[in-house]
Amino acid sequence: MQLEITLSQIQLIDLLFRFQAAGILCLIGLMTTKLTPKVYSNTALAVCLAAYILLTAPIENHIYGWTRPLLLLLTDLTAYSLLAVYWQKVHRQSLFTNLPVLYRVGIILWLTGIAVFFFAFQGKGFFHDILHIIGMFILFFIVVDALGDYGEDLDEDRRGFRLKTIIIIGAYSLSLTLVELFLRAIKDHWLFSLSNALFMFVLTTFFAMRYIENQRNTEHNTRTKNNDTPIPSPKVEKLTQLMQPEFFCQSELTVSKMADAMALPEHQLRALINVELGFDNFSKFLNSYRIPLVCEQLVQQDKSIPILTHALNAGFNSIASFNRAFKDFTGVTPTDYRKLKSEQEKPN
Repeated sequence: MQLEITLSQIQLIDLLFRFQAAGILCLIGLMTTKLTPKVYSNTALAVCLAAYILLTAPIENHIYGWTRPLLLLLTDLTAYSLLAVYWQKVHRQSLFTNLPVLYRVGIILWLTGIAVFFFAFQGKGFFHDILHIIGMFILFFIVVDALGDYGEDLDEDRRGFRLKTIIIIGAYSLSLTLVELFLRAIKDHWLFSLSNALFMFVLTTFFAMRYIENQRNTEHNTRTKNNDTPIPSPKVEKLTQLMQPEFFCQSELTVSKMADAMALPEHQLRALINVELGFDNFSKFLNSYRIPLVCEQLVQQDKSIPILTHALNAGFNSIASFNRAFKDFTGVTPTDYRKLKSEQEKPN
């Protein structure tokens, strides 16, 4: 039996905007895959967002046919793909491939179970509500992680991505709440749907133009950087002179305080430490001075002085944060380092 589909002119215009927006997203996803081989998280996010745009079209569910379970599945995987994109961009590593094998197998089984749920049960049942809760939890986790090291991050592009991610998730959560609480009566109205489709089309077009422009600027900056001979900055020398124990051992030392001491705007100091000195995190920069000082004290000073005292004197606020920083820098714990140096000093 052939299904007859009748759509009004408004619905056709609405669908036109949605298909154009979805197509733009898919093209952007393909472009990112070409520019960054073996990194498919951007493409996955683009496809999931495109599925959401198509799924919210003002047409009856039966019209989607066999594509509805697929669109539902992709829409519910949006939070997972966003997490993968965020992790790749902020932490500079793949979230999935860096997990232990057992965790990866568990994730594959979980995603397979979700796919079976949508294709076998059409996404109906309380399990769909559970998936929504998990999706919101993932978004909350992303926001917490983005806020966590925002102040310490010295990479301006990455800081900007953190902030944009927080704003987008916050705006999405707020709009969802407003629609459910105050606009529920009009969310199925044709004018609301058409406005939503037009907004998504304009937004994706704007994003595509910005993406292409950013890629051109990145290529130009890369060529310029490769052709330029690096010249030592006087600001680096000034910063080096400033980084004496009485300064970098302050326990509450921040980017803002250091910028004031340097008489520089914060963004210039971040760029100075990041671009010219190669540090992408403020704490790592401080620890490059603090940990060698503690290493020297552990060897040269009285061995009866507790390690906690050295840690506090160097500007650390707790023994736990000091132990982590020390092991990251030296590869061993402070206690093992002191023992190792003591054994090396013993006469044969």
